Amino acid sequence: MVAAREEAPPAATPEAVPPPEAPRVAAVPPPEPPALVPPPRLVRPPGPRYLEGRVGDPLVFQTRVDPQSTKVVYRWTVDRRWARARAPGRLEYEPTIPGRHTVRVTVAVAGQTIGRDTWVVTVLEPEVAQAAPPPLREPAPPATEIAPPSAPSELAEAEVRAWLDEYARAWSRKDLSALRRMGQVRTAAEAERLERYFRSVDDLHVAVRVLALRLDGARALVELERTDTVTDPSGRRQELRLPPIRKQIERTPEGLRFTGDGAPG
Repeated sequence: MVAAREEAPPAATPEAVPPPEAPRVAAVPPPEPPALVPPPRLVRPPGPRYLEGRVGDPLVFQTRVDPQSTKVVYRWTVDRRWARARAPGRLEYEPTIPGRHTVRVTVAVAGQTIGRDTWVVTVLEPEVAQAAPPPLREPAPPATEIAPPSAPSELAEAEVRAWLDEYARAWSRKDLSALRRMGQVRTAAEAERLERYFRSVDDLHVAVRVLALRLDGARALVELERTDTVTDPSGRRQELRLPPIRKQIERTPEGLRFTGDGAPG
């Protein structure tokens, strides 16, 4: 008789081990976009671009970039020749040669040109004192007895000085018609030159100082000094004192007037 074989007990099934949890990472918000900075641009100052001055009179030209940048380069030229500027964006120019001159600035940022500005300056000869008019001569007596024409009334010093005060006010008002009536302006070329000067300056104030005055009947010989106080294109207030000039004044049917060979002023 065969003995029954004992069966081995079934092997234990290993318990399932759960996989490890992935580490939790806190959500990071996306970075904010950088603030947009507008590109630099050239800001042209107000004021005329056609100016008039005289030899030796200083002129100032200015410009700037907005927003400001340390990489800005200003290249100034006068008649296409490089000009040295004492400060960025500002050129002080003192003309030495009469004629027409062109002042230009080219502005670049990081090697790239962003704009240009140009001024045209008409430079006149410096004013100089003119020789005094020749002394007045008494007219020769007529050969025959005729009724003399009515002579103009004699001038008084107070009358001449009051007229010169009005002459200064006409300059300050830029009153070309009054200056023409007073004999300051005699030709179309003088009128055109004076109009250009008036357009090139702001807040004009003219003062006239009498240095010498001699009365001779209905005429007067006067030596005077004119001082122009103006605002230049950069906004700076300047005082321009002209050399003394001599003029002859006569009474005419239209009133007092500059006549003879006196300097036009």
